[in-house]
Amino acid sequence: MVAILSTEEFEKKIKMGIPMNKVPHPPNLAEHYGKTFSCGCGETHILDNLDTPAFLDQGMFKISIIVKDCQFLNALKLRSLFSTEIKTLYSCKFEKDKERFGFKRDYPEFDQVIKQYI
Repeated sequence: MVAILSTEEFEKKIKMGIPMNKVPHPPNLAEHYGKTFSCGCGETHILDNLDTPAFLDQGMFKISIIVKDCQFLNALKLRSLFSTEIKTLYSCKFEKDKERFGFKRDYPEFDQVIKQYI
């Protein structure tokens, strides 16, 4: 079961991440495209660069993505020492109708980063 957080809690957990458009050497996600992951919406989705784009690099094989179909943000761990299975760390509902999508921090401006991918 995926932990569902508020936008504020989600933002606190990802605060050290680097927006994908600012990462000098973005992670190569191609090897993970086509793999499935659990989403906060309760469904399983397939990781790809169109419907589930990564907007944040959290280092150590962790990324944050937006799932366009169900409007959830998910923090994913792409691999561990002995596995290449995608693990969902936590999730939150994407608050598309709220100002700045519910995000409060001035830097990085997660709302501005997400706008590039939706």
